[in-house]
Amino acid sequence: MSKTVSYKNFIKRPYDIGYIGSDKKFRSKFLNNLKNKILKKNKILIINSNRSLKKYNSTKSYLKKLSQCKFYFCTRASVFENYSTNFFNIDLKEGRYANRVSEAIICGSIPLYWQTKFNNSLLGLIQKKIFFSRKKIVPTSWGMKGNTASYPYDNMHIKLKKGIEVVKDVDDAIIKINKYNSKYINEKLNYGLKIYNNYISPKAFYNFIEKKIK
Repeated sequence: MSKTVSYKNFIKRPYDIGYIGSDKKFRSKFLNNLKNKILKKNKILIINSNRSLKKYNSTKSYLKKLSQCKFYFCTRASVFENYSTNFFNIDLKEGRYANRVSEAIICGSIPLYWQTKFNNSLLGLIQKKIFFSRKKIVPTSWGMKGNTASYPYDNMHIKLKKGIEVVKDVDDAIIKINKYNSKYINEKLNYGLKIYNNYISPKAFYNFIEKKIK
């Protein structure tokens, strides 16, 4: 993990919020709404990778850019993933957890996590088709209500959740990236370090593998 980030250095970062990655519809829809509503004083970094980053073609260069963000937009890898081939036996999951939160914490950024409300039913599949279609068939605000009970990992100690900022919608995200002080930032970064030690560090990874193979 990178060295501990002080509040003084944290607030010097040029971008209030950033995102580097694929333009999956549910992510790009949130970010487009964010760009339309963001305050003029805020600096935002959005880089669509298109599954390749020519400018940031190494992990080091990518993480260096990410380290310029105070908050980093994170989601799971997808929404409403169906694990059943039987149409009449819907088995939807919230979505695989992504490595994005880990990357943000490693870089001393605060993960700003959002995941749309989850519905494990046929209605969930319909919502996905309507809310997150590439075709502009519904207002852009539809489907933007987040599930504040969702977290990036399937199992996570309740106290460690304090290292992540979960937002319910775009308006909430804008409030969170603008209303903070040194106590808030230091607490988030300290809990971020605990998340690193429990979930991200090589030691935590090897302990996880060791438990699984026993």
